[in-house]
Amino acid sequence: MNNSDYTSANPHRTDLLSRSQLWLRRLSRAWSAAVILGILQFLLPGLNSAGIAKADTLNGHTVVLDSDNQIIPWTPKPADGYGKVIANAWDYFLNRVPNDPATGEPAYFSQSYLSPDTQQVANWPHNPAGLYAMLIESALKYYAYSGDIAVMQKVEELASHHLDNGMTPSAWVWGGVPYASGDAGSLLYQGASYGDDSGSGDGRYYLEPDKIGELGYGWLLLYKFSGNPRYLDAAIHSADVLATKVRTGNSSQSPWPFRVHAQTGQIREDYCAHVVSPIELFDELIRLKLGNTADYQNARQSVWTWMMTYPMQNNVWANYFEDVPIQTDLGNINQLNPMMLARYLMEHPENDPNWETHVRGLIAWVEENFAAPQYGANAIKEQNAFPHVMGSHTSRYASINAMLYARTGDVAAKEKAYRAFNWATYMARSNGIVIDGPTVNNQWFTDGYGDYIRHFMTGLHAIPEWAPAGETHITGSSSVVKSVSYSPAGVGYVTADAASTEVLRVAFMPSSVLVDGQLLSQRTDLAQPGWTFDPATGVMRVRHDNGTSVKINAANSDGSTGTGSTNENNALFATRWSTYSKTKMTVRRLGSRSGANDSTMIFNDDGTFTLTEVESPQTYVYTGHWKLIKGKKLFLDLDAAGQSEFMRMWTNRLEEIATEKGISIDGINFSEIRFTLSQPKIPKNKLVPGKATIKAKGWISASANGQDIMRRFTYKNRVTFLNQL
Repeated sequence: MNNSDYTSANPHRTDLLSRSQLWLRRLSRAWSAAVILGILQFLLPGLNSAGIAKADTLNGHTVVLDSDNQIIPWTPKPADGYGKVIANAWDYFLNRVPNDPATGEPAYFSQSYLSPDTQQVANWPHNPAGLYAMLIESALKYYAYSGDIAVMQKVEELASHHLDNGMTPSAWVWGGVPYASGDAGSLLYQGASYGDDSGSGDGRYYLEPDKIGELGYGWLLLYKFSGNPRYLDAAIHSADVLATKVRTGNSSQSPWPFRVHAQTGQIREDYCAHVVSPIELFDELIRLKLGNTADYQNARQSVWTWMMTYPMQNNVWANYFEDVPIQTDLGNINQLNPMMLARYLMEHPENDPNWETHVRGLIAWVEENFAAPQYGANAIKEQNAFPHVMGSHTSRYASINAMLYARTGDVAAKEKAYRAFNWATYMARSNGIVIDGPTVNNQWFTDGYGDYIRHFMTGLHAIPEWAPAGETHITGSSSVVKSVSYSPAGVGYVTADAASTEVLRVAFMPSSVLVDGQLLSQRTDLAQPGWTFDPATGVMRVRHDNGTSVKINAANSDGSTGTGSTNENNALFATRWSTYSKTKMTVRRLGSRSGANDSTMIFNDDGTFTLTEVESPQTYVYTGHWKLIKGKKLFLDLDAAGQSEFMRMWTNRLEEIATEKGISIDGINFSEIRFTLSQPKIPKNKLVPGKATIKAKGWISASANGQDIMRRFTYKNRVTFLNQL
C-alpha cells in the first residue's frame, strides 16, 4: 500500500484513537484491541514481524544486511551511520522545517507533526512541553558532540516561548506551571480545545503534572548551560508546585493525576506512571541546594516509594502520551515509562541497590509486550492503544541496552543495542526528515527529533566507539557542557559541574590534559581523577573532581606534545612582538564600542602566549596556547584565564556603552560564549605572522535600570604583527 492509500485509511495515530474510543465504551478493552489490531494487520501489510521481514525496503531505503543476515545502517558508510542520521536530523530541524500557515512561524511552535512527503501541517493538537524538554536534552548532548551552538540557541528560543506563551495563571490552583498541550495552529498553549470532550490534547485549561516535571527539569538544565536565572526560577517553581500537590498513591492513583484542570484542580484522569521526570527535577535541585530542598526530599521519597511499590511490581506502566483520549481503565500501558526509569536507575545506581535486577526486568517486560523482531533487531511498538513499531521507541530501547552493556559488560545487551539502533536509522531519510515508523508515515517533532536524537546520543555516550572514526567528538558527559571548541590542536570545553566525567572519541593521540590550567595525570582507570586513552578505538575518558575548564592537547605527528614544544617552533621561542589591536563589540539594541590600541604578544617556549593590551586606564592580559602547523600557520587557542580576561574587558565596555546611553547597569553575566581564533599564515622565509582574528559571540544578561535584560553580542579583535621587539 502506498503512502496516499495509508493516509486515507489512517491519517494519523490520533484519528485511530478517537474512533476506537467509541468502541471502548461498549466493548471490553481486550476484545476491542484485538479487533483493531486484526483490522490494521489486514489493511497494512508489514505491521507484524512476518510481514516486514518480507520487505526489502524500509522508508525508501534498501535494507542492508551483514553476512549473518542481520540489519546494519543504510548509510553509505554504515560505521558512520549513527552520526550521519543525527547530523541530518538537526540540519533539517534547524534549516528546513516549513512555517505553519496559521502562524508564519516554524511548524514546531504550533504543530505536533507534518506529512513527510508533502511537508503540510497535520493540524492535530500540539504537545510543546514534552517536545521542548526532549529537544533540550538532545541539543545539550549534540552541542557537546559537535560544537554547533545553533542547536542551543534554538532550544532556548523554544523554552523561552513556552515561558511567555504556555503557563497557567499564577493565582490558579495549579498556578504558574506549563501546559502540556496546545491547539494546532496556535502559538498560545493552554490545553487543546480539541480534547474538551475526548481528552485528546487534554482539553482547554487541563494540564499534565508529569510534563511539569519534564519541562521543569529541561529548564534547570538550560540554567546550568546558560546561567539565565529565568530558567532557574521556572524550574524551582515547577518543583514547588509538584511538591505541594503530591498525594498518597495506590494501585489506581498515582502521586499526581495524569490530567487535571489548572484553575479548579478537578481531576480528569487519576493515574500516570511517568514520575521519573519529577524525580529528576527534585534530585538535581537537592544536589545543587536550590529551592525548598526539604520539601523536595519529602515529596521525592513519597513518589519513589509509590513507584517501587506499585508499577515496579505490577507493571502498570500506563499513560504518558498527550493525544490519547481519556481511558476507562489502566490497560493502555506503554514502553516509555519503564524505559526512562531504567535509564534513570543506570545513571543513578546509588539510589537503588537492586538497580540491575530492576533494569533487566524492565527490559524483559518491554521485549515481551512491545518488541517485534525484524532483521535481527527488536523494533519497539509505542503503546497498547497504538501498537506500531517506531524509530524513537526503538532507539530508546537500544540506548538502554547500550547503557546496560557499559555498566555490566553484557555483550548480549550490546548486540541488542546495535541491531535496534541500526533499524532505527532507517526511519531517517537522507534529507533529514525522520518518520515515526514504516507503518506510520508521519513526521512527529517528538518521535523524529526530540526523542529520536537524544537516544542515539545516549547510546554514543555508553559505547563511544560507535561514533564516526576519524572524527573528534565528546560523546557524553555526566555534567552539562557549557562551551566546547574543536581544533587540530585538541579539544577545549567547560562543564557546569566541577566534578564530572567526559567520554570522547578522538582522531588524534592526546598528549596532555589540563583542568583549570593544572595537568591531569594519565591513568589506567578512573578510580581517581585523571584520563585514559585506548589507541585501538580512539576512546578517551576524562575525570576531573575540582575544575570546570578542560583542555585536551593533541600530540604532533611525531608523537611529541601538542603544546608548541617541537623543533619547528624554536624560531618563535621567547619571541616578543609589537602588535596593534583593533576591536569592536556590538550589543544588540544597546550599541557598540570600538577600540584601537598598541599591544604586545609574547610566545613562550612552553607553548603558551601572552597578549597584553593597554586601553587606558585598563590593562588586559589574554593568555592561551600556540603552535606552528607545518611551519606555515600559527595556531592560537585561549585558555580559561584568557577567556575570563576577555569577559572582564567586555564588562567594562558594556558599562561604557550603558553610561553613554544613560542606563544604570549591574549584574552583568556572559553565557553561551563561543570563541573563534584564526590561523594566520606565515609567509615563506619570514617569521612575521599575518593578522590574527579573535571573534566571539554569545549572550549578555544584566539588570538595566532595574529591569532584567538579555541581549546577543558579538566581538571582534584583529591583531596586526608589526615588528619584533
